[in-house]
Amino acid sequence: MTSEEHAFTERLTYDFVNINATSATVVLDWEKKRFPIKVEFAVHDLVVANAKEELRSTTGFSFQGPMSAAQYCVQNNVALDQALIWADQAVGLTKNAQTLNVKGSVLFAQKKNEEAMAVMGEMVEHPTVQPNNVYAYGNQLITLDQDEKALEVFKSMYKRWDTNIFAQHGMARAYSANGDFKKAVKYEKECLANPNLPANNKPVLEGFLKRLENGEDITAPPAN
Repeated sequence: MTSEEHAFTERLTYDFVNINATSATVVLDWEKKRFPIKVEFAVHDLVVANAKEELRSTTGFSFQGPMSAAQYCVQNNVALDQALIWADQAVGLTKNAQTLNVKGSVLFAQKKNEEAMAVMGEMVEHPTVQPNNVYAYGNQLITLDQDEKALEVFKSMYKRWDTNIFAQHGMARAYSANGDFKKAVKYEKECLANPNLPANNKPVLEGFLKRLENGEDITAPPAN
């Protein structure tokens, strides 16, 4: 341990600083000195090991357990092979939009894009799917430069939920990504006129509309 100069502390004080997901520094402050001790844990390894143990019990009998474990791995980009096993387990227990979405997310994280899109296609058509699931997937396709595929997904979404603000704005984004700004303007205006649009979202969409009317792709960063 190497001490450091520090602001005067009359009494011996203990604290935790520099805290992140895997480590923290314990500091002992006394008079004009600080004594730091770094403590680290392989947090992701511990969580994955704990999940394996828990899923051997009743936690593994419902789809939520393995699905949550797979989600953790995707969010932290760790143990993806194990995550796929858990995702398959969740789908096997209950095939619904949630479990299909998680499996697709794992496959995307593994760079298995074709397999991922096949699974996500099932999710889009599943009766339990919600607009936010489809919207997120459509945006992900745009990020992957799958603009035509994204348009297909958003068209399917709009056909099902034509009064939903995410479906309307999604159509604007998809047409914008494909370079059809005239149609993108049409759907952005439709979204702005939607009575369900929260007031705090209106200025953002007005900004998107202005960019579209100027022939600017709203799925790309704004021009300087």
